[in-house]
Amino acid sequence: TCPPDLVCPACQGRGQRLYDRLTIIAGRRWGKSRMGSIAGTEEATIPNTIGWACAPTNPKLHRYVIPAFQQLIPESWVKSYSSEFNDLWLKNGSLIHFQTLEDPDQGRGQGLDWLWIDEVCELTEMHWNVISPSLADKQGVAFFTTSPQSYDWVYESLYKPAEDLVPGYWGLHAKSRDNPIMSEEYLAREKERLPDAMYRQEYEADFVIF
Repeated sequence: TCPPDLVCPACQGRGQRLYDRLTIIAGRRWGKSRMGSIAGTEEATIPNTIGWACAPTNPKLHRYVIPAFQQLIPESWVKSYSSEFNDLWLKNGSLIHFQTLEDPDQGRGQGLDWLWIDEVCELTEMHWNVISPSLADKQGVAFFTTSPQSYDWVYESLYKPAEDLVPGYWGLHAKSRDNPIMSEEYLAREKERLPDAMYRQEYEADFVIF
């Protein structure tokens, strides 16, 4: 559904968000970064919005997150890009800022309409506690993509509320084989090679305890 400050072009009714905390727990090579960048790009089509696309480290920001947007956003949309500040300004007045989160305090900043954190399980709950107030004044939406790391804070604070049908929370569990480009032969070989718990975590996206 469209955000509450926009009107549906079909029925002219004001939009509303059913969910503002969306989490995807997925196996390796399922397409998590692709999904996150699609969501961020769609949010950025709303004029004059501000969104952050985040990664746990600077290398991952530049290897996965920024390239994912580059594959989606056409040059005709772009007003300017600052490699110094990692700011992508669109012609509709929207800003996509690419932010690394090695330190929780790097999450402090401007008010946000939307936030995407890739591989959020590599961060701590303190990171989320610091950055989440940025969404408060605009009632912004946050979406998270990650491979699981046991029953950690992401499971307890983001994914389990969706399982428990807590209002505003949505979750998706996806296995690597759900991506049609993953061959069953490759997965069978990996299952034979890896310890069972490791295979289940990496490819089945299971919450395992080592």
